Order: sequence, then C-alpha cells, then structure tokens
Amino acid sequence: MKGILRTVMMVMVLVLASGAAYGQAKASAPKSQPPAKAAPPAKAAPAAKKPEIAAPAGSPISKGSLWVDGTFALQSYSGDMDLSEFNFTGMCDYFVIDNLGVGGMLSYTSLSNDLDMSALAIGAHALYAFGIWSDKKVYPFADLALGLAQVGDGDSESGLFFNLGGGANYAIGKNLGIVGTLNYAIYSFSDYDYSGIELKAGLVGMF
Repeated sequence: MKGILRTVMMVMVLVLASGAAYGQAKASAPKSQPPAKAAPPAKAAPAAKKPEIAAPAGSPISKGSLWVDGTFALQSYSGDMDLSEFNFTGMCDYFVIDNLGVGGMLSYTSLSNDLDMSALAIGAHALYAFGIWSDKKVYPFADLALGLAQVGDGDSESGLFFNLGGGANYAIGKNLGIVGTLNYAIYSFSDYDYSGIELKAGLVGMF
C-alpha cells in the first residue's frame, strides 16, 4: 500500500512539475501578433491635364503660330478729297513670341467720287493679341501697319500709308474665326493726303 501511495505521489509530482513547466513556457512565450494589415495601395498621381487647344488659338497664342486673314470694307474718307472706297486686305503674321506676331500685309483698294482710281498697298504688319477672356473664343487684339502705296488712274503715284487700330476675333472652329477690325488709316502722296476710319470684317485662320 505504501508503495502504491509513493508511486501515485511521484506521478502527481511529475504531472504538476510538467504542468508548471508548460505554464511557465507558455507565459514566457511572446504573444502572437495579429497579422499586420496590408498598407493601402498608394494613390496614383493624377495624370497631367493636356492643355486645351482653344479655337482658333486661344489665350495665349503660342509662339510659332501662324495668323492669316482676309477682310473687306466699304468706307468713306474726307480730307483734300471726298472718297468712297472698296477695300480688300490680306495679312499674314508669324508669332515670334507668345501673343506677338509680325509679318506683312497686302491691300487692294478701289476709289471713287473725287477720284476714280485703284490703289495697291504693301507693307509690314504687327499684331498683339490680348488673352483676357475666359471662354477663349472671343479675344481682342491691337495691330499696326506701315508701308508703300501706289494709286493710278492711267498715271500712277506712289506714297506712304500708316494704319493703327485693333479688333476682335470670334472663333467658329478649331482653326477658323470671324474677325472685325477698326483702324485709323493715313495715306500720304506728293499731291494730296487723305485719312479716315477703316471698318473691316472677314475671316482669320490660325495654324
């Protein structure tokens, strides 16, 4: 009997010792960490917006653009003579920097009343466009021209002309607009001078 009790006691001691050792090992073991949450994917940087191409050129008109227009006018002049005039003017400007174009112009004029003759003018032209309207479809510009003019009614006479003024362009397409201009023009010849307001309208193309 005593042997049985001794054996049971030894087994209990071993079980208790094993349990204590297991509990101590479990207590000292590092607690398992919950799985780390995956970092949210980095947001992709928004793609850069492509610049809008306003029609026909918008604001500003970029360096390297080409402006070509043709305008018509019916008007009257007063001075040394009273004159009625039909005019067609073509201009071409290359933009050497943003908004500033330089180029040339060619103008044909038919005069009547005190004179019955035709006139041809050719010269240098410059244009500055103001990009100040938010819709980029209508914008104003200023321009000037200076050159040589020749009139004739059988005999021809040469002189100088000077135009200063401006206008506005309304875009009706990507490369096409309606243009209106108002200029003060001076024509000077050896025998007479005349000056007046030129009001013109026509089309402009931007390339």
